Amino acid sequence: MAEFDPGPPGPVADHLANVPSYQAHRDLFWYDWGPIFYRGRMDGSVIETINAKDLFRKIAPRMSATERDAIEAGTVWWDAELFSGNPDWKRLFELPAPRLTPEEQSFLDNEVEQLCAMVSDWDTSVKTQDLPPDAWQFIKDKGFLGMIIPRQYGGKQFSAYMHSQVVMKLGSRSSAAAIAVMVPNSLGPAELLLHYGTDAQKNHYLPRLAQGLEIPCFALTSPYAGSDAAAIPESQQTSTP
Repeated sequence: MAEFDPGPPGPVADHLANVPSYQAHRDLFWYDWGPIFYRGRMDGSVIETINAKDLFRKIAPRMSATERDAIEAGTVWWDAELFSGNPDWKRLFELPAPRLTPEEQSFLDNEVEQLCAMVSDWDTSVKTQDLPPDAWQFIKDKGFLGMIIPRQYGGKQFSAYMHSQVVMKLGSRSSAAAIAVMVPNSLGPAELLLHYGTDAQKNHYLPRLAQGLEIPCFALTSPYAGSDAAAIPESQQTSTP
């Protein structure tokens, strides 16, 4: 690596020299020069260099398998432009805007509006800690739990964009209602069954999930893993009496 001349101490060094807690080490301070940190003396001499990338790699926690899978699961889309420092706005404006189908728009304007009128964040969060029974029944009867399930299994077969619109609208009225609808359509077993289930499993479970006869859930209970499901160290052992 080429030698780096940090130059005269300058205002940073002058400031540090006047900080009481710095007096014991007033001959040492750090120069921040791009990706390299230089530890130098007040006379401008460099006594240590550290590559910032190597430093952060040692400090940062190791990436879990779940986090790695999430990073490698898709693309960076246009978001990469934002981090380039010089985003191509023309490219963004050329991307087509998402559109709801007439069926999706009708569901958003009617069934979702009706559900919003049935729930209240104050009631679910403070008074009852649950959605009203009629709201739960409405969610089941109107297919809210089967938005991503194909029509052949009795589901709505809505788009991911529609899913986000429904959750966003419900969230403006009741976070509990939004989560109750969001989880079965994202963390629930329907998508896993569609990708990995047998025909017998799909034919049995997907219609029941779409009709609300089965209520899927996603539970995490571990003091060590937080919301990282793959990092939960506990295991289950089943035994027969």
